[in-house]
Parts: sequence; C-alpha cells; structure tokens
Amino acid sequence: MYPELDTPALVIDLDAVRANIMEMAESAAKHGVRLRPHIKTHKMPELARMQLDAGAGGITCAKLGEAEVMADAGIDDILLAFPVWGEPKLRRLAALRERARIRVSLDSPEVAAGLGRLGGPPVEVLVEVDTGQHRLGRPPGRPTAELCARDGIELREISVGCTPTARHAAGVAGVTEIRPGTYIFNDTAMMRLGVATERTAAARVLTTVIARPTPERVVFDAGTKCLTSDGYGTPGWIRAVGLPYLHMEFLNEEHAVAHLEPGHHGELPVGTRAQLIPSHACSALNLFDLAYGVENGQVTTELRGAARGAVR
Repeated sequence: MYPELDTPALVIDLDAVRANIMEMAESAAKHGVRLRPHIKTHKMPELARMQLDAGAGGITCAKLGEAEVMADAGIDDILLAFPVWGEPKLRRLAALRERARIRVSLDSPEVAAGLGRLGGPPVEVLVEVDTGQHRLGRPPGRPTAELCARDGIELREISVGCTPTARHAAGVAGVTEIRPGTYIFNDTAMMRLGVATERTAAARVLTTVIARPTPERVVFDAGTKCLTSDGYGTPGWIRAVGLPYLHMEFLNEEHAVAHLEPGHHGELPVGTRAQLIPSHACSALNLFDLAYGVENGQVTTELRGAARGAVR
C-alpha cells in the first residue's frame, strides 16, 4: 500500500474528493442556492479552485490568515465567518479588501464598530444567529429572518452551514447560500451522522503496525499528532479502512492502540500498513505540512497545506 511513502503520511483520495465536490455542487444547484464551501477543512488553494470550478460561488474562511493565502492564490470572493477584532486584524482586513471582495460575519456591536472605522466602501456583513450550537450568534429574535420580514426589512442573503445539514438547508425556503466544509473529505463524525461512508471518506492517515504485544493488541505509528484527540472514546471514532474487526482503544502522542476481534488475532503482523480515517478531518489536516494525492490507488501528486497553522 503506497510503498513509496514513509509513514505516518496523510493520503487524500482525489477520486473521492472530486465525487464529493460534485455531489454537493449538484445538491446546491438543484435547490437554486449558492455554494460557498468552507476551506478550513483542507486549507489548500488547489482544492478550493476545484470547488470553484465545479460551481461554487466563492469560499468561506475562518481566519484572516486563511483568507490571505486564498487571495494570494487569486480567489477574490471570500466570506470571513469569524469576528474581526483588534487594530492589527483591521489593518490586515483593509489590505485584503484591496485584492478581493470580503464579507464578514459578526454578532456584536463592538465588532461592527471596528469595521465601521475602516476607510473605503462599507464592509459587507452578515449577522450571525445562534441556531443551536451555542457558540457564536445572537439569540433567536430580532436578527431572525421571519421577524425582520414582518418589520419590512428585506434580507437579501440567508447563509447557513454546515456539512451534516447542508443538503437539507439548501431546500429550506429563504436560504440563499450554504457553507459546508467537511464534505470534501468527510470523517468518522460524518459517518456516524449518516452523511458519509468509508468510500466517501477521502482523507486518511497511512500508518504502519509497529508492535503486536498481545494477540489482540495492535499498535500503529500514528497518534494524536496525526489524528488529533477529537472524538476520543466515541464508538467508531477512528476507523481503519477495510478492517471492520479492528477497534481503536486510545491514542498517545505517537501511538494508536487498537484491538482485534476474536477470530482475527492472527492478522495484521508487524509491518502491515493501514489507512485510518480520523474523527475530525479539519483538525487532522492542520497537523500535516504535506499530503499525498492518490488516484486509482496510485500516488499522483503532492499537496501542501498552504494555510496550515493560519490561526490569526
């Protein structure tokens, strides 16, 4: 299995990526809504360009650093789905607006006031509403679409995430834009939610069995520094492709420890390679500088996470 690659290595199935991109683009087109994928999942301009070429109407970024990388690559329609706060970031935003159309989502007057101090044309903003995740967003009420309509306020844009609900949200009356991100790669979290399968899980960590201390125990050479600890302990939180009888127990920094079901103890000797599907693709991708694109079972290209670590 990819003998030219040393392990652990991040492998991206480009055949699955293309299929995932087209499926979501077709879903958006069917409902007549714009697709603005979130690039925090892959952080790669090449993949963002694939999404745009398939019909996406722009991209979504979480941080200014991601947006700067994407603008450097020639992408000029970006939503920053994160409040921009502080003079250093406002200066960067002003410079970024000279190269691209930038919209910003926010949920506070304080952030809006900062944007209002920028020179040039007014910053386009989206007011974020908390629809149940209890992270950012104003509580449902006067920012919500139905109450605004009753007051005679026309909302030209209703933009929503995320991958698990994107296909449903695309068909909701009034929605104009969907912003899924994880769909391009998928992960075991998406598999548990029923919106992905092993076949559509495009991002895998190629790893090697380095120890078999007991007949049922298998130890791989990839731990939290490759797979993250997101989802730790949830049944099926990390899965091995094609090995339904292997169950992950725990991760240390450099080790993944799993057990085999009875009847399979003689399998996976030291040196065996396996592909592990992470619980959270977005976090796992941010741990690798380099990924290997594969097609038809062959390594065909290298992909650099150009916006990896762009957390400011």
